[in-house]
Formats: sequence, C-alpha cells, structure tokens
Amino acid sequence: RLEEVLDVLLTSSSTRHLLVCKECLETNVTPADQEQQQICDLKALEKKFRGDGYTSIKSFHLDVVSVMRKWIKEEERLPEDESLAAQSQAHYIQVMKQVFNCFP
Repeated sequence: RLEEVLDVLLTSSSTRHLLVCKECLETNVTPADQEQQQICDLKALEKKFRGDGYTSIKSFHLDVVSVMRKWIKEEERLPEDESLAAQSQAHYIQVMKQVFNCFP
C-alpha cells in the first residue's frame, strides 16, 4: 500500500517539484552520494523504499513530511495559494486517506 502512495507522489503534477531537491540538482549529487545524506527529495525516498528501507507507515510518513517541510521553509514568504509545498501537502494527505482508512 505504501508503494501505491509513493507511485502517486512520483507521478503527480502537484508533487513534481519534490522529485529532486534544488541542492542535489545544483551540485549534481549522484545516487551513491545521496545514500549518505538524509532523505531530501522523492527520488531519495523512492531509493530508500526500493531498498526495503521502510518497515512502517510512520517511518515513510516522517520522511515525506521532512521533504515537504524543506520546501515549505523555502517558500515561507509566498502566499499559501501560491505555495507548491502547501498544494503537495494537501495532495499527500488526500492520497494517504484514500489508501489508508485509518489515516487522520
């Protein structure tokens, strides 16, 4: 079920900006280098997921929240209706509620 959530995040237009973090793009970080870093974008999250890095919904959720918080911080001066992070956060919550009935 987490794979379903991840697939939606990776393919949705509302989360496209979260695929690769700006720092990794600007510094040309390789996947091997990224393994040594914290989860900074959805590609790193996917790599961890495919490598059996998630044993619970909570750990997956914490990494998604971490990626989104990074973007929220970068966009904090924008009005909420212009914030891509706010839109992606709302989309993520909607997807989690659809996939997991127990998600608040």
